[in-house]
Amino acid sequence: MHFNFHENFRQLANADLLKIVRQADEYQPAAVQAATDILQERKVPESDIVEVDNFFTGKLAAEQKKIGQRQVLKEQVVDFIEPLLKPDQEIKPAKWLKILLVVIAVQFIWENFYTVSALVYALWNGFFRAEDLFYFAL
Repeated sequence: MHFNFHENFRQLANADLLKIVRQADEYQPAAVQAATDILQERKVPESDIVEVDNFFTGKLAAEQKKIGQRQVLKEQVVDFIEPLLKPDQEIKPAKWLKILLVVIAVQFIWENFYTVSALVYALWNGFFRAEDLFYFAL
């Protein structure tokens, strides 16, 4: 079965055809050729070309920003766990303190999760009333 790109692309707007041409690696060569031929037949305004170029420039900048953010996050994680991965002769108390605080925070969350869930279970099943909690708090 042969797909006629040229006939189907005739209904597309100039901006859509320009996007196909600009993203040639994501389309079949016949589709890119059909889009190029149609654009050459039409008188494409410069504003459409600038609009598509701005779109791809913004898209590329967003991708580069995302890659940069991932790299920064990766460096921060490696720096954070460096004392565990690569113990050194020199002790860096600030880094060990951060690790200790994270461990304590995880333990605190873990313990409170079970305490709160047991409290909710007791309240839900009527073992005691909510007013009793306020009585003990005073």
